[in-house]
Amino acid sequence: MLFKHDNDWTLTVLISEGAATYDRCIKLVEMEKKQVRENPAYVKVLVDKVRSGSEKGRYVVPPIWPQHCT
Repeated sequence: MLFKHDNDWTLTVLISEGAATYDRCIKLVEMEKKQVRENPAYVKVLVDKVRSGSEKGRYVVPPIWPQHCT
């Protein structure tokens, strides 16, 4: 889920591995925000990065969800 939170664009992803499901969240940097605006398919690239674990240093803990989802 890609959404705006406190003037930052945030991507929260649900990941399933076997019986476990967990969520991971990152804040987008300016270049990523521009990419998403120009090419909405870029969100899939970001989701794949989060799922692979390559963005661990950027995780927001605890993950952020929009208010209508909490």
